[in-house]
Amino acid sequence: MNFGFQHRKITPHWPRANGEVERLVRTVKKIVKTALSEQKLWQDELTTMLRNNRATPQSSTGKPPATVFFNHPLGIKLPESPDQSTDLANIHQADQNAKGR
Repeated sequence: MNFGFQHRKITPHWPRANGEVERLVRTVKKIVKTALSEQKLWQDELTTMLRNNRATPQSSTGKPPATVFFNHPLGIKLPESPDQSTDLANIHQADQNAKGR
């Protein structure tokens, strides 16, 4: 019985085979290195990064992982960029114009 899983053999120590994990590890290393250079507790900075990551909507589902997992949103507010007040139609139109060029 496979339970819907498909076994894939990959070459060990080949970063391209596991790109998402490699990118997360690079981000974690950067957070730890920055915290140490700023003389902060790296554990606190790592916890903050993970909390923000779990509260950020993902491109594949459009929902944050914590919301999908716990069936309710985390009680935190993520920082917003100032240009998010632009409506969606203008964003799509600008994207189409850029692709047309």
